[in-house]
Amino acid sequence: MGACSSKNGLGSDQRKVEMRAQVIREFETSRQEDAVTIANLKEKLDAAEERLECSVALRALKAGLENVSVEVGAADYRASGALQQRVDELERQNREMERQSKEMEQQNKEMKQEIQWAASAPGM
Repeated sequence: MGACSSKNGLGSDQRKVEMRAQVIREFETSRQEDAVTIANLKEKLDAAEERLECSVALRALKAGLENVSVEVGAADYRASGALQQRVDELERQNREMERQSKEMEQQNKEMKQEIQWAASAPGM
């Protein structure tokens, strides 16, 4: 029996060594899988950071474009205001010229009548 128990003792030690080696292999495998997982997560994080930076830059660009749009709109409004003032001034000048033209036509008629009256006067 003593031989059996010592044999069991050696087998038990061998089994412990094998179990320990198996645990170490599983730990190493798990460590490698974790390293791959960490690398994948880091890549995803880097990509997310890049998208976030792009998103922030895009928002800033959009805000800048909105400011430009507002400035262009204000400039258009000012320009259209100046243009409208010029149109109003030209219309006013046109009305004044029409009024003067009517006055001249009236004076022309009056002068023709005076000439006709003077020509038909008995002393002429």
